[in-house]
Amino acid sequence: MNAPLHDANFDITGVRETLTAAKPIFKLLGVPDNLQAVHPDSAHEFPEAQRKQAYEFLDRFLKPHP
Repeated sequence: MNAPLHDANFDITGVRETLTAAKPIFKLLGVPDNLQAVHPDSAHEFPEAQRKQAYEFLDRFLKPHP
């Protein structure tokens, strides 16, 4: 999840509440590391560093394995 700290469109409080609610489920399923959030110090944008991090995360979990 990418949730910038200074996003004028979305209040980060809802993101934090969602993460708190979801963490026990991911832990119960045995995949706590599959739930991740980054909070760039930016407005409503997807900075390059966080975009790269997100793509690497998606590749790790969604790319077909040989």
